[in-house]
Parts: sequence; structure tokens; C-alpha cells
Amino acid sequence: MMDDVLRLKIEEYLGNQMTDKEKRAFEQEIAADDELQREVNLQREIILHLKGIYVDKVGNKGSEENKKLKAFFNSEEGKTIEESLLEVRNLYKEKARSPKFKLWRVVAAILVLILAIAGSVNYLTKEPTSLYAKYYNNKDLPSIIKRDTQNQWNEIGTLFIAKEYENCIAKIEGFLEKEVTNNYEVYLYLAMSYTEINKTDKGVKVLDELLDKKTLYENKALWFKGLIYLKEEEIAKAKETFKELKRKFPKYKTAIIEKLLKEL
Repeated sequence: MMDDVLRLKIEEYLGNQMTDKEKRAFEQEIAADDELQREVNLQREIILHLKGIYVDKVGNKGSEENKKLKAFFNSEEGKTIEESLLEVRNLYKEKARSPKFKLWRVVAAILVLILAIAGSVNYLTKEPTSLYAKYYNNKDLPSIIKRDTQNQWNEIGTLFIAKEYENCIAKIEGFLEKEVTNNYEVYLYLAMSYTEINKTDKGVKVLDELLDKKTLYENKALWFKGLIYLKEEEIAKAKETFKELKRKFPKYKTAIIEKLLKEL
């Protein structure tokens, strides 16, 4: 049987917590002891599987998701899931010595827990990006496609629906450079095309230009501006924008806006 001191040394070795001298000495021990070698390989395999699943499903070290995960593990629900994860890890170690051991079963169990953790983190933190995805719908944009005609508006609308956002931007900006238009809905398409390629600062700028024009699309401009702030996780600005929209246009998306504000 392997004692706790030796297990601790294995953890330090695999966690790169040993000095170069300690590492070389321990590697000599590993080479001379078959049982120790099996234990080190087993622990390394566990770490690799956990690390691979963690990176894929939760996030890389230093990422925003990782920070939220750490905060989540400090909560009561997080501690419960962490304990379950440790139980699965111990099961892995116990069963791995059996000739009937099936690695995929344990990996699947770990994956279920990791997914549960990821889902809980998103729920508890009310992930703003997911709220953007939840509430953004391009059907809220006014239609610019006209039946039985072939014109630039149809082309812009078609490009947007096809998610060819960069081509859509080029088409709109090329048109706006040449002439003034009272088809102000095109500004909404331009703003959301920028947003969909993660140039949200330009999207907000376009919507501010539209808002300055005091058009019939002021309510939609405020709505999409609030959504862009959600995408950028600027929660204070999102709340302020949605409250302004609610104040100026109390009948526009009333129930949806109230629900969204409660989720922020």
C-alpha cells in the first residue's frame, strides 16, 4: 500500500511543485519502483482527462469563466458539486486497478459534473452574453426587402440574413458615402452587422447617430443599443438604456423589458 507521504510527493511532482533536484531524485525512485510508476501514471492520466474536459467545457486559466468558476466553488452549491467530483476521482483511482475498468464511464461521469458546474456558473452569474443571445432576434429589425423588386435594399437585407455581415457593412457604408437617405432602418442593419462581427463600439456609434436623427426608429435603436451593452457585459449601461427605453416608449416590449431588467 502507498502511504500518504508518497502520494503527496506524487501530487507535488505532477503539479510541478518540486525543485529540479527533488524532481530528479523522485524520478529515480519512480524508475526503480513498478508500483510507484503505475501510481504516477494513473494520477497523470486523471489530471489529463480532468484538465482536457475542464478547458473544453469551462474555460482556460485566467479567463472570465475561470474566475466565475472559482467564485462558484465558494458557494454552498459549488462545494457540494466539488465533493461529488472528488468522489468520482476516488472512484476512478479505485476502479482503474480492476481489469474490468472502463475509462469512458468515469470520464462520462466527470463530464456530467463539469457540465453541471458550467451550467450553474452561468445561472448564478446571469451571464450577460447569454442574455444577449436570449433576447436578440433579427426579426425585430424592420424589413427592407421588397417583393418583386431588385434594388440595393433587397441586397442589403439578403446579405444580412445570409450572415455576410462584412459584405453587408461594405454595401451600406458605400451607399451612405454617396447619398443621404431617409430609409433610416438601414442604420439598424449597419449597427447590428458591426455587433455580429464583435465591433460593438462601432455598432453603438451608429445607433447614437440614428438616435440623434429623432426618427421613428428611436425605440428600436435604444433596444438594440441595450443589447449591445449586454453583449459587452456593460451591465450598468444596459440597465440605463433599457430604463430609458421603458420611460420613453412604455408600450414597446413592455413585458420583455421588465423581465430582462429583473434578470440583470
